[in-house]
Amino acid sequence: MGTRDKDGVNLVIQKIKKQWIKFSFLALITLTLLAWISLIPSLDFLFQKEYWLNFKIFSNNLLGFNKSSIAFLSKKKWLIALEETLETLKMSLLAITIATFIALPFALLTARNYAFGSLTLHTSKPKRLLYYVTRFIVLVFRSVPEVMWAMIFIYLFKPGILPGALALGIHNAGVLSKLISELIEEINPKPIQQLVTQGASLMTLQFYGFIPLLMAKTLTYILYRLDNIVRSSLIVGLVGAGGLGMQFRLAMSFFKYTHITLYLMCYLLLVFLIDGISNQLKRLIRFI
Repeated sequence: MGTRDKDGVNLVIQKIKKQWIKFSFLALITLTLLAWISLIPSLDFLFQKEYWLNFKIFSNNLLGFNKSSIAFLSKKKWLIALEETLETLKMSLLAITIATFIALPFALLTARNYAFGSLTLHTSKPKRLLYYVTRFIVLVFRSVPEVMWAMIFIYLFKPGILPGALALGIHNAGVLSKLISELIEEINPKPIQQLVTQGASLMTLQFYGFIPLLMAKTLTYILYRLDNIVRSSLIVGLVGAGGLGMQFRLAMSFFKYTHITLYLMCYLLLVFLIDGISNQLKRLIRFI
């Protein structure tokens, strides 16, 4: 095949790719519009007077109107709620620790350039086999939602922050592994290859190669996942994994509306606290 024929084939392939991108984009917009249109008939309750009356009653109950005992105005209730907030914080910190310790080695093993030798100038059958095995494990970790992991661990252990921490840690280990492995696949291989040619061990590569190149972005990803873990902690708590989520579910079950408001206030305080600390740490990371 001549050069002109190859150019013609490449041109046809490029046109097909462009047409496929346009078709995919239009199909996505069409499906989105159809989804919204199909939702319209189910929104007829918004035009019913009874719905807004029930909404008003529910809102008044949350705010404690016409209630003799209001949980979010009680110092004793606040102390109890803050203890549960501390439990949620413990669960989140345990989870990010578990996720980080699992993700760091798995990220290296699931990086294609490391497994197939383009990064370290060395590969082997066990390393390639380990690549596929760990990649499958990471896929399972992040594909199963935190709630399902929480239900599994609650069955294996008992309700509390440990199943919640394990559930959040395992799921986020899968997410972190993928994010960090993509960072490894994008790094400049020359510094790593120079260390390899000088006979550096895997431990030396970690401390003098990967860590200096990846530390700033890796820490940013870890803080980002911590933000997500704090937000997800309420959801896993709803299935019995302890913390504010579990108390929130109990309050809903027993119609303790002002307790619901109190737990939501504590949850928002925790989210704002973690978000503020995370933002400050991200600013410091920029100087690394």
